[in-house]
Amino acid sequence: MHRVVTALAAALLLVAVGAANPIVPTLINEIQVAPDSLERIELNTRYWPGGYQDFSGWQVITDAGTAVVNNGVAANGPDDYVVLDCSNVTGTFHLGDAGDVIVLRGTDNESLTVSYPSVGCDHARCWCPPAGMSVARIVYTVSQPMPDIIYMWYHDATPSFGAANDDTLGGIFGTVRNQQGEPLCSAVVRISWPGGVSGDWTDAQGCYSAHPTGQGTFRVTATIGGQSGEYPDSVFVAQNEFRNGIDITVPYTAANESPAVRLKLDWRGGWLRVSADRPLNAELRVVNAAGQLGRCLRVRLGSGETELRPLGNLPAGVYFVQGNIGKEKVNRKVTVFK
Repeated sequence: MHRVVTALAAALLLVAVGAANPIVPTLINEIQVAPDSLERIELNTRYWPGGYQDFSGWQVITDAGTAVVNNGVAANGPDDYVVLDCSNVTGTFHLGDAGDVIVLRGTDNESLTVSYPSVGCDHARCWCPPAGMSVARIVYTVSQPMPDIIYMWYHDATPSFGAANDDTLGGIFGTVRNQQGEPLCSAVVRISWPGGVSGDWTDAQGCYSAHPTGQGTFRVTATIGGQSGEYPDSVFVAQNEFRNGIDITVPYTAANESPAVRLKLDWRGGWLRVSADRPLNAELRVVNAAGQLGRCLRVRLGSGETELRPLGNLPAGVYFVQGNIGKEKVNRKVTVFK
């Protein structure tokens, strides 16, 4: 059978997809938690190695307990859908209405995990779906502020279990500018509601596109260089509705970040200790010796000392860690030994 890769290790696999980051092997594609009679999890093998998978004997572990998938439950193609619910599992199958951690464990005891609600959406974190709705996954690529593959989740008012996720139109769109009306590039835009938070980055024109969100009422904020702004009203989005013009002003200029940042970078094998006297943005990417772009790491560092591990559990080999920490360029050749 195909080996189940842990979510953390999978995020570091160097499987090139064009010029972007690697696709992470994932299975959980749609989740519904309420009402209890409609609790279910959809698995999709589009991003699963080989595409075929027998799930007999796999475990679904939640805060409520453990359920075991019945014999004969299998994905029979490279883009197949399998829906897990009380009808094809044995044991305790229950998804928390307000939050939970879903662990999908293969017969070799390695696992994939999706938790909700979350701050940020990716292959392992999603929003909490409202009652009667689902959260559905969408995967797409972006080019700003650096090439990346985005794993997003959105509310689906018309769940599509057993079929391709639909209702992927619409979302929240706007710009982030300063008091002078100048566009702000690489501002972090946060889309939040009580069931979770997701985000986007502005491009060179200061534009962002948080899509799809699905149906819901959201708060929209933007942050850059330690300065923040907020759209004054909550933003209601109907299914497949485009909400344009959700523009935010942030009191920021280039002078807000002094060039005289005291910054110390201390490499210790495959990890990096960063010491700074103020919060900074870190944007790093890992490239292997063949020039394939691997994992991207984008974090906001606090003042003081922070440990970054951009290489994680990569296989032995030679890698280049490149990017920026604050205004300082990083270009480091690192050899990983196992």
